[in-house]
Amino acid sequence: MTGRRLKIWQGLLLSAATLAVPVLALELYARVKYWRIHRDVAYLTTPPFRVDGMFSAPAPQPSGAENPAPPAQPPAAAAAPAAGGEPMKRFNIEVTHVHARNTPDWYYKLKPGSYLKKHFADEGQPYSLQINERGFRGKPFSEAKAPGTIRVAVMGGSSAMSLESPDDQTFAVWLQRELGQRLAGTGTRAEVLNLAIAGHYAKLTWNLFSQEVVAYDPDLVILYTGANDANPHVIMDHEEWRHTLSRLGDWLHNRLYYASMAYTIAVEKFAIWRNKDPVPFIDPYPYRETYVAYLQRLVELAKSRGIGVVCVREQINHEDTAWFSQVGSLEEMERRFNRDKQLTMSNVYPMRQRILQQALGEFAQANGLRWIDPVPGFEEARAEGTGPLFFDIVHLTPAGNRLLAQTVAPAVADEIAVRRRAAAVPRAGSDGT
Repeated sequence: MTGRRLKIWQGLLLSAATLAVPVLALELYARVKYWRIHRDVAYLTTPPFRVDGMFSAPAPQPSGAENPAPPAQPPAAAAAPAAGGEPMKRFNIEVTHVHARNTPDWYYKLKPGSYLKKHFADEGQPYSLQINERGFRGKPFSEAKAPGTIRVAVMGGSSAMSLESPDDQTFAVWLQRELGQRLAGTGTRAEVLNLAIAGHYAKLTWNLFSQEVVAYDPDLVILYTGANDANPHVIMDHEEWRHTLSRLGDWLHNRLYYASMAYTIAVEKFAIWRNKDPVPFIDPYPYRETYVAYLQRLVELAKSRGIGVVCVREQINHEDTAWFSQVGSLEEMERRFNRDKQLTMSNVYPMRQRILQQALGEFAQANGLRWIDPVPGFEEARAEGTGPLFFDIVHLTPAGNRLLAQTVAPAVADEIAVRRRAAAVPRAGSDGT
């Protein structure tokens, strides 16, 4: 009996090895071919299995190690205390779920604390990142705004939050400074709240706005969003989405898509053939319509509360990949996409982002909202050789945040002036007649 079991195990191992060798060979071939076309080494150093990241529960710590030590750093940075004198913790996105995940009302916020963070591609000195007691980045703020204050809420994902920049160089902080200069002497003070949350997409932005942000009584909301809605893993979080595969198949797909080059290419090619859609998923999913639908809910609620909405085109680093830097119009992008034999994250994801930004502009125009497109300013700064503006495909450097704020500030200040003038006009019957 023992010999028979041994032969069975040997047969199973031999079968697994026979299957694994061609699969790994195909994966290696796909990655090398991708590198030869794009000269991008990212996939050559990525294991062919997705590691859960920022939405995972914090790893359990041994006794006495609740606060993991920060990364190696100069003595001055290592000694930086958090508020209250406690040492800073190394930043790893830890979230508090306001409702159960994948329920209609679900959204999450960040756990309060002072952290040290280092950009994933930067070997420089870590910087501080403060999460206030309400679960947002920045200094504490009261629910009720002070008299004479125009409250501006910045909403979106990690790029709006300025995740990769120090506390004093985020987009919200730079916008606060710009508006302060423009409103000087008017008797009005601007208060810019950074209510963007890393990983948030349109559904979560709507849930956060409708359930919490309206209570802060903002006068204006700046929507700087869209990148996360282009991510297929995010789209799978929608309660409306139902995968046609079994749970096991869904589990495998979530871990192989974007991790395995060969699998990603196969999925994208199959989706194009099945859906005839240049922005495919395994199943047909109206991600553009869903994105706009949640923003429509937000705008309708905002208008009913007298809250203004400003839409800002999210910046995409066109030079992040060689393929994308060669693409001009959306039509040319779709044409190249359909003929490209290397359909991967480097060309699919930024294309989805561009399409959603186009949808956001059309949405703003259809709803009579102010639409701000910072692209010309960024292109001019790049042509002038202004320092690096991007860390990666969407996250801005401190210089990029400042340029974005300088681009947005005039329109926001104008919107504030319009609202101040409207508030100064007496309403019918206010004089007793």
